[in-house]
Amino acid sequence: MNRTFLILTAILLLEGNVRAQTTIFYGDQATVVQKTAAFDLAADLKRVTTSRIEVTAYSTKNSLSRGQQVIFVGTPSTHSGIRELVQKGQLSIRPGDPGPEAFLLQSLRDTPRKGTTTLVIAGNDDRGTLYGVYEFSRRILGVDPWEYWTGKHPPKMGPFTIPDLSFREKSPLFPLRGYFDNDDDLIANWKGKRLIIEFDIWKEMINSLARMRYNYIDLHDTFGRAEFWNWDYYKKMGTYHTDLDLINKIIDYAHSKGMLVQAPMYLGWEFYHLDYDKICLSRYFDDWMKVYTYYLTRTPIGKCDLFLQRPRDPWWDSAYRCPEESQAGINPGPLMTKMFNGLLERVNAYRPGGKVICDLWSEGRTMWRANEFNPDRSIDMLWADDGYGAYSEWPDDLKGHHFGIYVHAGFWLNNVVQDPYPEVILKSTREAVKRGLTYNYFVNGQNFKNFILNLEACAHAAWDPQKFDAEKFYLEWTERYFGARSAPLIVESLKQLHNAHEPIGGFAKLMGYTARLLKNLQEGQFKHTDSKPIQTALKTARQSRALAIQAEKWVPEESALLYDDQILFPAKIFQLNLQLACSVADIMNAAADGSDPSLPPSRRKAAVERLSHLEKEAQIHLEKLRQVLQNGSRWKKWAGWYDPDHFRVFTPPPTMDDLKKAVHTVSEKLTL
Repeated sequence: MNRTFLILTAILLLEGNVRAQTTIFYGDQATVVQKTAAFDLAADLKRVTTSRIEVTAYSTKNSLSRGQQVIFVGTPSTHSGIRELVQKGQLSIRPGDPGPEAFLLQSLRDTPRKGTTTLVIAGNDDRGTLYGVYEFSRRILGVDPWEYWTGKHPPKMGPFTIPDLSFREKSPLFPLRGYFDNDDDLIANWKGKRLIIEFDIWKEMINSLARMRYNYIDLHDTFGRAEFWNWDYYKKMGTYHTDLDLINKIIDYAHSKGMLVQAPMYLGWEFYHLDYDKICLSRYFDDWMKVYTYYLTRTPIGKCDLFLQRPRDPWWDSAYRCPEESQAGINPGPLMTKMFNGLLERVNAYRPGGKVICDLWSEGRTMWRANEFNPDRSIDMLWADDGYGAYSEWPDDLKGHHFGIYVHAGFWLNNVVQDPYPEVILKSTREAVKRGLTYNYFVNGQNFKNFILNLEACAHAAWDPQKFDAEKFYLEWTERYFGARSAPLIVESLKQLHNAHEPIGGFAKLMGYTARLLKNLQEGQFKHTDSKPIQTALKTARQSRALAIQAEKWVPEESALLYDDQILFPAKIFQLNLQLACSVADIMNAAADGSDPSLPPSRRKAAVERLSHLEKEAQIHLEKLRQVLQNGSRWKKWAGWYDPDHFRVFTPPPTMDDLKKAVHTVSEKLTL
């Protein structure tokens, strides 16, 4: 009896394996990216199913058994199996339909032979194929594109069965959709070396971006920005050196995921840079060009695809200034024009097929509108927002250039706490479309994890701005992670968080305000400050946090850590920051009153008497804020992320010593 039972069990298991076996065939002429798509699909399937999954190259000699499931991954030009289905009229895909980066998901029964089921994931190009795989994994397998950052794992589903599918995705409106992460001290200091985003974290960023259909990345700070190796604040963290081997690995990995790589062609990178005493273009144009040539011929930058520059200072992210040129009345616009054209010549010479892109950030917009800056028309332009996703001005004349937009999903003035604004992103995107600025969608994210909601909104808006609905997206995003019951309250909490940002510009900008007040107090510069915007923001921030706390009771247990990290914790530290700013503003105003000889003695005395209470209040708020930042959210995976020692140079929270020095100066000067 035991022997019979074992035989029957073996037969059932064998039959089950045969029925459940799924073979993924990439094309017989598959590219590296198409192979990546096939193996990524296999990895996703293996995580969620109990079926045996195989991956192999397609061949007409492949033997298929009855009941077997087949997945074709590729394009008609690289996969003869897909091409045969097209020729037989069983599949509709041809150049231009569904178009660049688009794809189809189609299931076919009794194909390619009776008793088998075939799923075709096909695009006209590499990225269309890759995006088709990721759409299948998201739609059918429940794979979250942001899984590393959210901890949301796909549900287990037992044996895999190809579902009935017939889905076509059209091409994106914006052909280039890129991401760069700068001012990224929090993520760069989180683990491993200081001021370096490690390769494993870059991989997770690229994985998520590729699944969200971003098609290029900009490595930016990873090249080694000038302040990292020049400013004392950063020198105290240790000696900084650019890791060119790391950059090389990141470029290769991004390319394997179908992504282009953009190099910002600034001339102050640590590994090789222009001498700063050669900043004046009128005298040192050739020196600028020598650095560009070095980048393109002797560093990993030569493997990049896009080359970004700004008509600005070549080292610092600030306006270009050459005193001798200013004194001679030389306009920087024509000099910048010559510089860009020189860069273009070198890219064309040393990286054929590369594209030069100009980011008209800040005074670049002014140069453009004044018609002072007119580089070669083959250089694509990016029109920059005002820092928070919105545009107060647009170019009147595109001057024959392809134009795109530069959008901040996160800004350096709020890069600690997200400012969620999908509705702003949508409005700006649609206005850009109306004006013909649709060639490039360049997104700045700031520390990545803090802004994944806005990053996803940008991805959807860039692909199809007419289809994207900001309100539906808000609900879908919150329901996806925290459940339908809590979602409406969370959406309202996030909207209030955005409203709280508007009067004060964000967490980092507010921290800068507080730091300046403390410095002025230390120097005995007592002057009234208008704290009404901060008080208004604090009132709204309290509403945001209260709504978040209210919604928490309906958040599923498996989402509790993510909820704390993405919703509760940011609302908490934003409120604490506002409370500290209010307290320090009160100290400043009391000091101003106490030192104002035009006020009655009784009022001056009352102001001085308030200082003791105000000092204790500020100490409580500061100690609480620093402690909460040090501890971080309840999700210990991100321990150390918000460590006060990891902050950007402009935005670290003040120390208790800073506060005590300020109050000591006030007490000394206001002794009546």
